[in-house]
Amino acid sequence: MKKENVTSMIAVVRMANNLLGLIDQHKNNKDIKLSEILEKINKDEHHYFWNQYQMLTSLTAFIVIPKETFWNDVSDIELSKLSERWGLRNVSSKYADMKLKFFLRKIRNSISHGNIEIDKTVFIFKDKNPDTSKYDFIVNLTYDELSKFVQAFARYIMTSDIELQNL
Repeated sequence: MKKENVTSMIAVVRMANNLLGLIDQHKNNKDIKLSEILEKINKDEHHYFWNQYQMLTSLTAFIVIPKETFWNDVSDIELSKLSERWGLRNVSSKYADMKLKFFLRKIRNSISHGNIEIDKTVFIFKDKNPDTSKYDFIVNLTYDELSKFVQAFARYIMTSDIELQNL
């Protein structure tokens, strides 16, 4: 998959998430007009709506499908050095020195191999060591942490801004 196709796919998924968010936010407002919704879509970059399946769809579109399309461009920064905007501050200290590229690989493997559990508002990602067949990576991310991470990663891939200045 070409990088420009990945960027386009990420942009479309983000727009769909935004639209779902607006619909969810105003679902009980019988007086809202289409023009008001369109105005909000054009102004607002915040995402209000995340259901578990949309979150997994976003991760699949951003991390799994592109494969190595952008892999060489991903920073080797340690997770502990990422800004709070990435939503990874509470990742176990066991993984604080893990590099972003490796972390993404582990999350990608978890999703690709179906080693993900969802417990209400916590997503549990697991990846096995191929040599031992035992889980060597288990990360719990709350809904809020994961939504921050998904948005941060999408922004990073589209802009190459690891600091996420405009997020």
